[in-house]
Amino acid sequence: MSSCHVDLSVLRRVMTALTSRCSPLDAIAMNDCKLDDKYVKEIASFFKDKPEMAPKKLSLDNNRITDVGCSFLFELICNNDCKFEEISLRKIPRIGLHGIFSIVSASASRKDHLKKFCFTLRDVVRTDRDLREFVEIFSAHPDYLPNDLKFE
Repeated sequence: MSSCHVDLSVLRRVMTALTSRCSPLDAIAMNDCKLDDKYVKEIASFFKDKPEMAPKKLSLDNNRITDVGCSFLFELICNNDCKFEEISLRKIPRIGLHGIFSIVSASASRKDHLKKFCFTLRDVVRTDRDLREFVEIFSAHPDYLPNDLKFE
């Protein structure tokens, strides 16, 4: 579903069809679809109800997600039985350091629920203050560092 605009009713129909399958998909990619936090909440609610249907890879690159959307993913990873091999949130300039850290800390606390988290560092670290905070957070928690940092 890359590079398309999807309204919530279409997303609900797609997610219902996907979660009614007999086995989960290997990957769901909704890149460049102009998704915002309400879409992430909707996606998370489907997998919260059927955690066994969560895909191995969830890619939401280049969308309009903020720290609020990250909090829905945090909930999905921490408080449910959803297990992902990879979540990708690359090229999303509206996500801040706290949103990224919430997902990274969720994966650190539930290591078997998220193996790889990808994001674009340039989108998260915009100022010297952001850089200091990034270094401070991850120096205190080096085991939280994601496996993949994309520098652009």
